[in-house]
Amino acid sequence: MTFTTETKISINAIDQLSIPAIDDHFMATDEFSNWVLMTQALLDNKCQTNTLLVGPAGCGKTKSAEQLAARLKMRYLHLNMATIREASMLFGTKEVEGGKTYFRETLFIKAIEAGGCVILLDEINRTVPAATNTLLSCMDGSSVWVDDLQRQVTVAPNVVFIGAANIGASYSGTFKLDRAIDNRFHRRIEVSYLSVEDETNLLETVTGVGRIAASRLVKIADHVRQEFNQGKSFSEDISTRVLLSAARDFAAMESIRPGSGPESLKATIGNRFSAGASGGERSSLAMLIDGQFASWAEDNGVSDASAKGSEAEQEEDDSKNL
Repeated sequence: MTFTTETKISINAIDQLSIPAIDDHFMATDEFSNWVLMTQALLDNKCQTNTLLVGPAGCGKTKSAEQLAARLKMRYLHLNMATIREASMLFGTKEVEGGKTYFRETLFIKAIEAGGCVILLDEINRTVPAATNTLLSCMDGSSVWVDDLQRQVTVAPNVVFIGAANIGASYSGTFKLDRAIDNRFHRRIEVSYLSVEDETNLLETVTGVGRIAASRLVKIADHVRQEFNQGKSFSEDISTRVLLSAARDFAAMESIRPGSGPESLKATIGNRFSAGASGGERSSLAMLIDGQFASWAEDNGVSDASAKGSEAEQEEDDSKNL
């Protein structure tokens, strides 16, 4: 059978990308707000602007990129770079139909050629260097030759590249960023955890868990993070993503059986840590949880929401814990 090669594209493929909605629950820090203003100013001056976001897993790097696009009113493309195992995968795939081979272009090509788009290169240090090397000229706002298309792909104006990476010995399956690609990011922003107050507000607003429980959950996470950063009792920390899941499960348990919220924490938080011969990290965490919620069922034989009437008194007691 003889095969011929053609390009198969969708004229309106770029319409698959949209401008994200502004998330009212997103905690915009001063650094984030300055980043938005600076990016807009650079785009107005027709400058290429790329940013690398680094920080612990689950602390808001992806959401920050999305919300940048929302505030700039630009289309948004999220690329999971961990799935890119060779350079050609960025641009398309070969498919067979009706005895012919087709090259199906990716949204990445459509996005950079259309312009006016924020492109998140998520987990950029989890893809092979050969794939990131292909991005060099794109991140310069130039063009790249795509052999399967037999043409140059030119980057249109107002394409913003954002990389997101978890960097450090605790993350496996990663590659060191090549200096050439690292230099294409004009700035590096560290996205870390929110303040205790902001994270408490986030849990309460997003998950429906009551203020008192939210505050205690954040205190547990904050203690673990401090111990982890100092190389003490814990070999990993508790991310905001994990904490949000814990708060949702806590609220769900409270709605099923008032006062039982703490029972959910073994699965959402406790079991993530090693047990060890003498209990290990898991035992240390259990003590933290008990310290915060030992009398929860006794004191809150009602839902957390109903317990808000005594919030002031309980929060005063909380300040004595940890």
